Amino acid sequence: MISLFFILNFSREAFPQPIPKEDSSFVFLNTNENLSTEKLLDHFKGNYIYIDFWATWCAPCLEEFQCHTSLQKLAEKYSIVLLHISLDREKHEKKWKKRINEYNLTGYHIRADWKLQKDLWKVIFQQESRPSLPRFILIGKNGELINYHTSRPSEIEKLENEINQLAELK
Repeated sequence: MISLFFILNFSREAFPQPIPKEDSSFVFLNTNENLSTEKLLDHFKGNYIYIDFWATWCAPCLEEFQCHTSLQKLAEKYSIVLLHISLDREKHEKKWKKRINEYNLTGYHIRADWKLQKDLWKVIFQQESRPSLPRFILIGKNGELINYHTSRPSEIEKLENEINQLAELK
């Protein structure tokens, strides 16, 4: 299967609007030095966002990718945006993209630079250091944190129960 790769600058003018669906495409988002958690979440405002924090060196993260097809179906069912945030360093960009293709991880992808990582920890987790990986969180339509211990893709039934508790998504 041929995958379509989009490389887009992360700006107001060149931000991808459609969520990749059945074409198995990936949307890679490039960071810039001005990107913050607030700006990142603003681009998805009006949508629920399931965020997957991961890294290529994280074995449990890679294990969770084996359940991505179920996660993708669930996200489509409830119109949830899938955002995969990698904590890999710039020197591992090829490996990062290879893993995305290898596991057919549809959705939005960003490799967070150090500045964005620090802002994510501070804004989302109210801490200075990186949380354990993998970490899955659910963000509401207005950018509010719903759950920073959201169930993993390998716990798909439990995850769907959590989603069903949100009245708007039923």
